[in-house]
Amino acid sequence: MNKFLLLLFVSVLAFTNASSQRVGVVLSGGGALGIAHIGVLKALEENNIPIDYIAGTSMGALVGGMYAAGWSPDEILKYMASEDFSYAAQGKIKPGYVYYFKRKDPDAGGFSFKFSIDSIFKASIPTNVVSPKAMDFALMEHTAGPGAAANYNYDSLYIPFRCVAADVEDQKEVVFRNGNLADGMRTSASFPFYFKPISVNGRVLFDGGLYNNFPSNVMYDDFFPDYIIGSNVAGHGGKSPDEDNLFSQIRAMLMTKTNYGSICDNMVLIEPEVNIGIFDFSSIKNTYDIGYYTALTKIDTIKMLVKREVSPMQRDSARTAFKAKQPPLVFENIYVNGLNRNQNDYIMRSLSTRNKLTTIDKLRGDYFRLVSDDQFKKIYPRAKYNYERNIYDLYLDVKQDRDIIAQFGGCFSSKPINTAFLSLEYKRLGKIGQRFYANAYFGKFYGSVQAKVRLDYPTIIPFYFEADFTLNSFDYFTSRTSFFEDVQPSYLFQSERSFNFLVATPVHNKGKLAGALSLSRLRNEYYQTGTFTIADTTDRTFFNTVAVDAFYEESSLNRKQYAFGGSYFLAKLYYIFGQEEHIPGSTSFTTNNVKYTHSFLRFKVHYENYFNITKRLKLGIYGEAVVSNQPEFSNYTSTLLIAPAFQPIPESSTLFLRNFRAFNYGAVGGRVIVNIFKRFDFRLENYLFMPYKPFVETAQQTAAYGKAFSRINYMGSGALVYDSPIGPISLSGNYYQREKKPWSLIFTLGYIIFNRKANQ
Repeated sequence: MNKFLLLLFVSVLAFTNASSQRVGVVLSGGGALGIAHIGVLKALEENNIPIDYIAGTSMGALVGGMYAAGWSPDEILKYMASEDFSYAAQGKIKPGYVYYFKRKDPDAGGFSFKFSIDSIFKASIPTNVVSPKAMDFALMEHTAGPGAAANYNYDSLYIPFRCVAADVEDQKEVVFRNGNLADGMRTSASFPFYFKPISVNGRVLFDGGLYNNFPSNVMYDDFFPDYIIGSNVAGHGGKSPDEDNLFSQIRAMLMTKTNYGSICDNMVLIEPEVNIGIFDFSSIKNTYDIGYYTALTKIDTIKMLVKREVSPMQRDSARTAFKAKQPPLVFENIYVNGLNRNQNDYIMRSLSTRNKLTTIDKLRGDYFRLVSDDQFKKIYPRAKYNYERNIYDLYLDVKQDRDIIAQFGGCFSSKPINTAFLSLEYKRLGKIGQRFYANAYFGKFYGSVQAKVRLDYPTIIPFYFEADFTLNSFDYFTSRTSFFEDVQPSYLFQSERSFNFLVATPVHNKGKLAGALSLSRLRNEYYQTGTFTIADTTDRTFFNTVAVDAFYEESSLNRKQYAFGGSYFLAKLYYIFGQEEHIPGSTSFTTNNVKYTHSFLRFKVHYENYFNITKRLKLGIYGEAVVSNQPEFSNYTSTLLIAPAFQPIPESSTLFLRNFRAFNYGAVGGRVIVNIFKRFDFRLENYLFMPYKPFVETAQQTAAYGKAFSRINYMGSGALVYDSPIGPISLSGNYYQREKKPWSLIFTLGYIIFNRKANQ
């Protein structure tokens, strides 16, 4: 009887001990390598291993925070393998949320410096490689509900949670135990120079891995679990710095050595060996699998220590109960911190959600429209639940961008189209957004000066007013010679000056509707024959115009040149009224000055779109058409010069291609882009150009028309393009059918982009 009672007592004691066992899981930092943590959590759950507490640093804080917020490993994996997370991790905004209305006209700028008007000698150097805007909103969206359900106490989450950030000013770790859940996760993952740090309670906090990349001590001190299971993807002490990898050097300089060994006797360490870059999020599933299968090798060891089990039904029930406590994401009030009263008013009037209840889906669109405005250097969103009104309020921490932006760039080429570019912009933010912009291009082929002012009005229907004055000049002879050939007298020179006034309003996210009034004077100087001497004088044709146009334009292209993603559409209707004046030169058939008045309508439509066939293969389609009742000018060359030009290849915009100009035409094309490796592409482009009636030169040097649809001209290009930080580097071979020199080979560094031409 005594033996039976003793056995019963031991059994009850063992059961009580097993049922009271508490297990903490610690997840290290490690960037993209931390995806393996998801696999570790999955393996633990499948084998009914309890997870009573969780702590993490950096990527471990992101995975651990999502798990603590009630996400299952499958849900975390699905999200991190999604397009949404991919864009956020790369610092990009999904194309559907890119707000084209706020984009500036493309120019040849390659790199920029920012200054403030009150500290002109203090330049702003970027503190981050990728933009955190998309990640900030995603963290707010996915943690607002769990944070509210836990009353902003990390102990009351689905799983009690800790994460670690770094206070570099006081050189110490900061442990998050309460407050906004997104703040803790975001600061813990703010790797220096990759993600911009944020300020919490007046302290600028960085990646927790700087001082504690494996917070097992935090787990032990805060929760004192019976057992700790660690998942470490960072290695013992981290890898040695790579002489070709800036981030590995920064990590080696800044990160304090972390002890990944046992903090207590009852600890099992799982160390998935993942061989990818710290910011390489392209192998999500493979990294997850490594973590999963590595954890499976430790399950028997864990089960020898941890006798208690948690069934899938128990976990699902607890998750469901926690998620049921989360209030729906509906917002009422918006508060802005960091700006003055007028600037706050600009933001509030920019948000269509102001003064009314809004859902997270509606707020998402407004947020990405707002952050697309480069008047702002930072917009960090926080959702805070008001328990009295049972609704969320939105707090925006905003920092205005620097006032002055100087840009430098241009194009260096193997042909004499070399151009230097300089621009200066001053931005002023009050109740309206104000921009004052000027640029200049310097080169033998192209020279230009432009001054522009833009006023943005954040009304119920937002709009902007823009006025500019532009001087352009093109010397087409030099663009056809090679870099080392002697330059003879120019046979074709164009110059123009124009005043343009434009009003535009957005249409959805990708488009804008605009109307414009333009006053311009065009001057063309040219010889009527290809055989001329320096003693000959040029013909001169002047065209003074008043033009009115209306257009709809939309774009989600991912580059301003050599795009491989997104789409572009333009539909534009012009009415042009003007007077032509022709002064003949020594090579002209006629000798009398003439003047003609012209008025005509022109309609242009342009479309291009890109499709992902595989990860490395993209296909693009291209179409363009022009319809007009434009009349001929006084001679053949002046008629060609005033005619719309088909210029789909960057080099083609530097050439005077006689066979690719017409008053009425249609053109189609296709583009094949093969990504050889990151930022390095091979592009194959093919186009067919069909004028309705091609121009024909008569014996009297006037323009006549050939038969309708009698000619199709081919244009093609093959190019190797590297997208460098200062602009594209390209080597291309191009072919232009029926031109005197149909073949060309050109190397360029920088952008072949010009200020907008008059009446184009």
